[in-house]
Amino acid sequence: FRAWYRATVPLHWRKASKWIVLGFIAAFILAGQFFLRRESPLALYFYDIGQGDGFLMRTREGFDVLVDGGPTGRIVEKLGRTLPFWDKTIELMILTHPHADHAVGQLAVLKRFKVERVLATGVLHTTDEYISWLQEIKRQGIPMEIARAGSTFEISNPKHQIPNKFQITNPKLEILYPSEDFSGRRVTEGKIGEGGGLNDTSIVMRLTYGATSFLLMGDATSAVERELVHSLQFGVNSGDDSQDYELSTIDSRLRADVLKVGHHGSKYSTSREFLEVVQ
Repeated sequence: FRAWYRATVPLHWRKASKWIVLGFIAAFILAGQFFLRRESPLALYFYDIGQGDGFLMRTREGFDVLVDGGPTGRIVEKLGRTLPFWDKTIELMILTHPHADHAVGQLAVLKRFKVERVLATGVLHTTDEYISWLQEIKRQGIPMEIARAGSTFEISNPKHQIPNKFQITNPKLEILYPSEDFSGRRVTEGKIGEGGGLNDTSIVMRLTYGATSFLLMGDATSAVERELVHSLQFGVNSGDDSQDYELSTIDSRLRADVLKVGHHGSKYSTSREFLEVVQ
């Protein structure tokens, strides 16, 4: 067959046929990516990016919310594996607080993806990593909002929505903490090996989709956990030193199907009492 092919088909057609075959293969792969990629209405990807936090919320319509980014640029590789190759936009980027193990990866994302909006606390912090993060946002002219308890965001973009009669509602992100405005304020860090400081300015969020809920604690410590229970009247302290709560009085907004533990597993977060409240 090879001898017949070379004798029958002119050389220029043989060269063209190779490109035609490659084109069909590429088109087949692209079609598979575009039409056969079946995504859930809402997906959360918690990335293994070392000591720190970095995770992505993504809807079927392609609305992406990146929360934190870890201590290196490794999260860029993770996003490249998660997102379709044509999607280079992060609709909302949230920095829970400006520690380097949350902010450095976001700086790498800012340089590789188009970020449309940023949510942060605005607390003052003078490390090189955080200043570079702020400078890059300013250079690109990205709008930044200050997170305050009570604010809500719909995780959707009407322009990109795909009609879905089975979709109950759009995913909703509610800010539970901080309850005060930290923008422009300096916070004293705790001693090394202790909790508190900037960790206790960390954004705490609740994500709901239908009957499914996620509680995302950032680096909040047990002090913030107690404040959430008391200030939002989700529970009543029993008055003794154990810090127990009367579960009968707990509001359902602190209960969750999925809990992203505070401070990525630190001993200063996720107290037993708080877990009883979250259930």
